[in-house]
Amino acid sequence: MKILSFDTSTKSGWCFSECDSSNFKIIASGAIPKRSEPDFDYPLSYYIWAKDCFGDLLKIIEKYPNFDILVLEETVKSRNSFSQKILEFIHFQLINFIVNNSIKSHYYRPSEWRKIVGASLTKSEKEKNKEVRKEHKKGNKVVKDESGKRIGLVGKKNVSVRFINEYFGLKFKRKDEDECESIALGLAYWMDNIRNRDTIKKTELE
Repeated sequence: MKILSFDTSTKSGWCFSECDSSNFKIIASGAIPKRSEPDFDYPLSYYIWAKDCFGDLLKIIEKYPNFDILVLEETVKSRNSFSQKILEFIHFQLINFIVNNSIKSHYYRPSEWRKIVGASLTKSEKEKNKEVRKEHKKGNKVVKDESGKRIGLVGKKNVSVRFINEYFGLKFKRKDEDECESIALGLAYWMDNIRNRDTIKKTELE
């Protein structure tokens, strides 16, 4: 089976993968450069912005047209209403394309795919976050480790990058979060729907 997965936003990550009951292989992946809001009055600016972002996604779809399913991340409530709005506008463009072209698709909530693949904070990351929050409560905005290196909270994006690097033996950096999450979305679909439970790699059970 061939999977095309998108972590959709104004700077979407994408992954084209192939899999069977025992293997998942990344064929190609990447991240689309961020698009900024065009210089028009609202709502025209958002209409054009969403169309342009979808146009970028369409180029990837046209480059890998032989996919069997499109896997996407469901939108979740954002603190910023306008950030939420542009995401919904882009997703509407995608849904319109999916429906009009009878494309098989599957959506995962962020918490859902993270649980499926096991992308969660490690014990050491939890301890690190605990110490950083403790220092923040004391009023120390800058927190450093024993070597004097500045440290911050380990967030979900950090976990996504760390997880993909560990699972596939890659060397992505924090800036590659969107690409990593698109890979994780495809991997989640494989684990959730295709993988034969009798062929789980030993390393995944340790």
